[in-house]
Amino acid sequence: MTQTVSAARWCAVSKLQNIMNRFAPGSFESEVADYAIDLALSPDRKEDRFFLRNVWRDARSICIRRKRRTAERGGAPLSIYGNDCDDDGVYSVMELAGTVPSAETVLGWKEQRQRLRAVVDGANRYAGAVLDGWIEGDEMAETAEVLCISERYVKKLRATIRATAAELADCRSAA
Repeated sequence: MTQTVSAARWCAVSKLQNIMNRFAPGSFESEVADYAIDLALSPDRKEDRFFLRNVWRDARSICIRRKRRTAERGGAPLSIYGNDCDDDGVYSVMELAGTVPSAETVLGWKEQRQRLRAVVDGANRYAGAVLDGWIEGDEMAETAEVLCISERYVKKLRATIRATAAELADCRSAA
């Protein structure tokens, strides 16, 4: 089935493709542009003076909502800055922003990570590898494939890890 595309839609798609090509594949802006192209091609969307602006705004809000939903469901990396941490779990983004943590703070983070890893390792044979993948920013599907387990089980293990981390944080604040 072929679909005819109006000049306004074609112009909008062309502009969105140019925007998408300016950004690295997989970046947030690239995802927004890709989704905006889908919205622009939808025959249900009304064309008006602000067609391109509305398509971009809607695509951006949908992508933000998806990211929030993924984070709430345990799909986001455990680190607060995603993949921008070095091998020791020290956040290089903080250095770039000019807020370099003290040596004591870094040592505390490393100790907390090791303690969480020790507790998690004792609970389940896959949990340690799931924790490592999560800290590195791996998606649930990637972790599941590497460990030969289901995504649903990875999600369950992440929830367990999150609960364990919260318990450890509560114990530390109570002390």
